Amino acid sequence: MLLQQAVNALTLGSLYALIAIGLAITFSILDVANFAQGSMVVWGAYLGVVFALTFCPTSAALFFGSLVPLSLKVNSSVTLPVVYGVGTALPVMVFAVLLATSAQSVGKAYNVLAKIEWWARMLTGWIFILVGIYFSLKHVFQVI
Repeated sequence: MLLQQAVNALTLGSLYALIAIGLAITFSILDVANFAQGSMVVWGAYLGVVFALTFCPTSAALFFGSLVPLSLKVNSSVTLPVVYGVGTALPVMVFAVLLATSAQSVGKAYNVLAKIEWWARMLTGWIFILVGIYFSLKHVFQVI
């Protein structure tokens, strides 16, 4: 219960901080307080739903079709959606950062992954060979 309240407080505080940052940026640039910021937050929520439905309908169907009713049923209005949102957003953010840093960085990351994959294949192959030799010596030739 306390953990859920802490997550609720952090989520609501983050939303308030985003609204305050938007107001501060608008005021610092225009020298006019624009209190229509709330409508921008609502438009951001609508755009989030539209993008979720457009780019990943399966994830959106899981989120809006099963996760929201489940979270309402277990009185976890923030914790489950936040965990699901972070879990589904993390891979998207990683790929977005890789794409944003240019194709050269993606190439470098691919080369590093190719080297790791090569070493993993070599290690796995040698482990299988050694286990095969051990089982052959123990069960077939009965030396060990």
